[in-house]
Amino acid sequence: MATHKAPPAAESTKRARVDAAPEAPSKRARVDAALAAQLEEHRCPITLELMVDPVVAPDGRLYEREAITRWLDATDRVVVGRSPATNNMMVGELVAVHPVRNAIQALIEGGCVAPEDEAPWQMRRGRMLEARGDRAGAATCFERARALGYEDDALLLLREAAAACPDAK
Repeated sequence: MATHKAPPAAESTKRARVDAAPEAPSKRARVDAALAAQLEEHRCPITLELMVDPVVAPDGRLYEREAITRWLDATDRVVVGRSPATNNMMVGELVAVHPVRNAIQALIEGGCVAPEDEAPWQMRRGRMLEARGDRAGAATCFERARALGYEDDALLLLREAAAACPDAK
């Protein structure tokens, strides 16, 4: 029985197809891409920063509470004004979205956020905690921001928080 060898042209065509096939991204690359996409979904469309106190507005979109209330010149809960995303009128309430807030915090605590995104988040979170009376939590955030290289206001706010709270370090 005679075996037939494929002609040289057929072999080179097959080899070219194999060589041209793109490599599948590694599992790590896919995870990193998914993580980056999630981080982008957790940015306020007004400030473009990771949200500290995310709320859903009557237009169905997520915003940083401080940014959307400033945009609408609204009270903390009642909204009457135009959507920054659609320019349609919005009437209703801002509703806190705790699962999103917790997801962002988990990503930060897990080291999944770049320092240039984490430092301003820590500063804004520290200011929010300080406004709510949690000076020890605020001091922790300010210290972390400072450790990440955010020097502008971090040291001043850290010292103020520490002076006002004897158990803050």
